[in-house]
Amino acid sequence: YNNVIVIGVLLFAQAIIGWYMVKSGLSERVDVSQYRLALHLTMAFIILGLTFYTLVSYLLDNKLINNNSIFIMKHKSLLIILFIFICFQISYGAFVSGTHSGLLYNTWPLYNGNIIPFIENTQMRWIINFFENGEYIIFIHRTFAMVILFLLFYLNYSIIMNRKINSYYPVIIFFNITFVLQIVLGVSMTYLNIPWHLALLHQGNSILVFLLSLFMYQLSLKSPQ
Repeated sequence: YNNVIVIGVLLFAQAIIGWYMVKSGLSERVDVSQYRLALHLTMAFIILGLTFYTLVSYLLDNKLINNNSIFIMKHKSLLIILFIFICFQISYGAFVSGTHSGLLYNTWPLYNGNIIPFIENTQMRWIINFFENGEYIIFIHRTFAMVILFLLFYLNYSIIMNRKINSYYPVIIFFNITFVLQIVLGVSMTYLNIPWHLALLHQGNSILVFLLSLFMYQLSLKSPQ
């Protein structure tokens, strides 16, 4: 019940953050602050993650989910790294949306023919560029997606090399599909100038990616050794 109370408090806080975010677009700006958008989005995923974690923990503890996967110890560290990277990528996506960085380049994997985007000298402090400069933001978002994809390849390879077929639990396959779909949606949006229906699918699919990565980590915590 402690988690339920925490979730309730977070929901109340989320409402306040939502008002705070919208307020940033009601004065001088015609859109909301990317910082407040990121805060609002991150809080939403924290609430979703805690709710999902509580539900899955209850189902596993009461053996309502048959966890017969064999995630050996080293997979646990890979899965927590994967989950953390997914959380960062989703939260950072709010800066892409809030600054409209996705509209800067309609090519992939190159940036209008360049390996890295052309970045003009700015008066911003170096670290601020990663939150306010569109070229920096879209470069980090795209590059980090490839980092996660590489990590996912390594996770699949590691599991297969252990030669334990039952360790390749269906949730891994589902996660592979949803993450590849997420990249396909992202690339498609790039070429099509961010159509709203693909943007909604991209955001909606990120929920599945997030929940599946959390679910895999929970299974690894309670898997037989």
